[in-house]
Formats: sequence, structure tokens, C-alpha cells
Amino acid sequence: MLEAVKNALEARAENIDVILDVTQEGFSVQVLDDSKTPLISNPFERGKSSKGEGRGCGLALIKEADPNATLEKKSGKTVLRFSSSKFVEIDSFLFPMFNMGEGKVEFTLHCLDRVGRIPRAVGVPNTLSKIRQFKAEVEELRRNVWQSSH
Repeated sequence: MLEAVKNALEARAENIDVILDVTQEGFSVQVLDDSKTPLISNPFERGKSSKGEGRGCGLALIKEADPNATLEKKSGKTVLRFSSSKFVEIDSFLFPMFNMGEGKVEFTLHCLDRVGRIPRAVGVPNTLSKIRQFKAEVEELRRNVWQSSH
């Protein structure tokens, strides 16, 4: 997931929406961004990048993890979709994702019939009060969505 957000940021996206759907079988992710960077042919091929030489590993890693991963432009958005049958612990990627996102990322968690959201407004948790607010948001997300469905 971090690779997907990093890719969107490097494409100069201003707004990134990460949607995580958790089911009994695993999870699926959609990353939607508003970058204007055109898609290249075979974007999942290792070493292929619109950003120059020595790049092109992030999407290749995603495709290795999910051979059915897709990347397309749709309604002015770049849409990356991938999934996994592995268990995901949201703490492992939320803090780094918001740290890299500089207030550009919104995270939505769908878990069975529940939905939780951490909005863009939370921004980068770079002060003690923002870190506390971020931890409270994550705990609220876990309590209301994650744990109540397991």
C-alpha cells in the first residue's frame, strides 16, 4: 500500500484516496489520485517508469504480489487496484502513509458492513498533539470498524 501512495505522490497527485476493503478472504485496495501524469505502456514491468532511469520498482512489486493488479485512467483519476489473501495490520502502514502524504491522503476502511475514515484534514502528524490526534483516529477506526467485525 505504501508503494501505491508513494507512486501517486511521485506523479504529483494533490489528492489521494486509499480504500481498503477487508473480507474473510483477505483484502483489496483501490488507490485513486488526481495526477495528470499519463500512463505508460506496461506500467507494471520492472524498470518501466515515466520518471526516468533507475525507477519502476513500486508497481512491479505490487504486480508480483497480485498478478491481477490493474492501473487505469478513469474519469480524470488514476486508479490502481490490487488485492491479497494475507492479513493486514493497519498500524503497519497508516502512520508512514500519512507521514509521506503531507495532508494529501484520505484513508477509508470497509470491513464487512462497517466503514471508517481518516480524512485528509488530519494531515502529517508532526507535532505531539497531531500524533496524539492521529493515534486517536486510528484507535477509533480500529474500535469501530476493525475489531467489531472480527
